[in-house]
Amino acid sequence: MSGEHGRQGPEQPEGAEGGNREVVGAAREEVAEEAEVEDLGNNLSELVLNDPALPADPALPADPALPADPALPADPALPRNATELTMDPNTAHIRLSLDNNNRKVTNGGKEEQRYIPHNDRFGCWHQVLCGQGLTGRCYWEVEYKGGVDIGVTYRGIPRTGENLDSRLGRNKLSWCLCCKKGSYQAWHNNEHIAIGLLPAGSNRVRVCLDKPGRELSFYRVPKFGERTLIHSFDITPTELLYPGFAFRSPVSPGYLQLL
Repeated sequence: MSGEHGRQGPEQPEGAEGGNREVVGAAREEVAEEAEVEDLGNNLSELVLNDPALPADPALPADPALPADPALPADPALPRNATELTMDPNTAHIRLSLDNNNRKVTNGGKEEQRYIPHNDRFGCWHQVLCGQGLTGRCYWEVEYKGGVDIGVTYRGIPRTGENLDSRLGRNKLSWCLCCKKGSYQAWHNNEHIAIGLLPAGSNRVRVCLDKPGRELSFYRVPKFGERTLIHSFDITPTELLYPGFAFRSPVSPGYLQLL
């Protein structure tokens, strides 16, 4: 009897079979509810991750398919936003016109502008300086058309005379990047370096001043993709530096816009 009883297994109490069915059914309902909650959580997570209005999780790796943001500085030591600059009308050559709240200069006009006489005005070369003297770490960007010089200078650069002493990059007081249609040149103290890098259709340049690092750098900024270093000067500024712009031809139309 004991063997047969063992083969039959323990005796089930009355109503146990129905109770088991109820337990199994409840368990299945609970699993189904958990699955629905999990699916809902996954869907919410996907929506959160794909929502551009929400900040990215710093713990997640960056998507390698996304290009680098050209609005961010190349050096983390530089400030996030570009320095606000305006061109000083008292320095502009009389054949240069300023627009857009003195953030755009246009060359090639035949008419002289009605600027007030000022000792800071350039009398020969078609140039203009910004009114803000810079130090520390900062950067700015420009867009241009035509042959232009983009640089910085001490305030004491000469303003008159047809010699090169008053031209950006042709003296000890200034440094500049010459941007032509198909090439770049770096100028300082009337000596230049030919740059192998080509503009490649780009008409934008970023200038980065790092006084503590003793460096002045110029970057090519394309419409898409990352910036490319054009040239760096080793500098040791002893005074404030003023951004300046010049047009290589006094008659060829062109413009330069601060961004």
